[in-house]
Amino acid sequence: MKKKTLAFSEWKEFVHQAFRFFPALWWRIGAVNVLTMLLIIVSSALLFAIAYIGFREQLQNFFVNVQFGGAISNGILLILFALVWGLFVLVFSINGKVANWLVIKNHLQKKKRNPFSLYFVDAWSFFWRYIGIGLRMIWHILWPIAFVLFATYLATSFWESRIIFSTGIVFGIFVGIWRFIEVFLAPPLLIAKDTDPKKIWEESLTLVRGRWWRVFLSFITFFFLLNIVRIVFFLPDFVLNFGWEFSQDNIADYLSNSPQMYEPTWLIFLDGFFSFLILPPLFIGFVYLLTLHLSGSKK
Repeated sequence: MKKKTLAFSEWKEFVHQAFRFFPALWWRIGAVNVLTMLLIIVSSALLFAIAYIGFREQLQNFFVNVQFGGAISNGILLILFALVWGLFVLVFSINGKVANWLVIKNHLQKKKRNPFSLYFVDAWSFFWRYIGIGLRMIWHILWPIAFVLFATYLATSFWESRIIFSTGIVFGIFVGIWRFIEVFLAPPLLIAKDTDPKKIWEESLTLVRGRWWRVFLSFITFFFLLNIVRIVFFLPDFVLNFGWEFSQDNIADYLSNSPQMYEPTWLIFLDGFFSFLILPPLFIGFVYLLTLHLSGSKK
């Protein structure tokens, strides 16, 4: 199969399509994200209530022992509840991610599914495969980074040099970015083709191979294009809250004192709204269109 090109004109088309799809996607993806957050909040509240009501004495003993340096054997129950809570958060979050991809897939295929059906019915059919792809991605990215950091540690054990240490850290970051770009198309490709994860994994590597820099530039350019808008929210808030502090003549004196309590302005709440409801539909739409283009798929 002949590889698809990735020219600037095609990148502009993906951007145009992502913005064109936005009116139809933002409320659906927003509803899925709100549903995910509600499930996480409600389940967390229930678990914490059960832990407090059923194991109140054990929890109090645990915190007292920690405070005064005693045994923390009573903390096993707390650790178990923390693990259960983490499992709930993980499951709900993964299902929300899958449902977000399904929103753009259904829109392109002109299928109408409400957010509840997407989240509670359709997303579950991808759940275990999505986890499998995610674990392979984590392993693919982390083991080279661990190798680089370990090699850096060994090198600095024999030769104490800041240059070696800094070079190792920078190289580890670069390796992580390189490996991430190699596989970040695997999740949308799984949703688009709905097939065996092994085939999806191999195909996702093939999509990027030989055109890594083009894919990277397409991804990072669109990412920065979207986040430039956030400067409208962050810059005024930074100036209002912190700018006058750093205008003092003696910055060292300021840093040595306890800074005043940070009071977020309404701009930060607008930024949260922008990040929660505006960025995800645009970003998901762009990455999904890029994946379809590179894989040669049609709408």
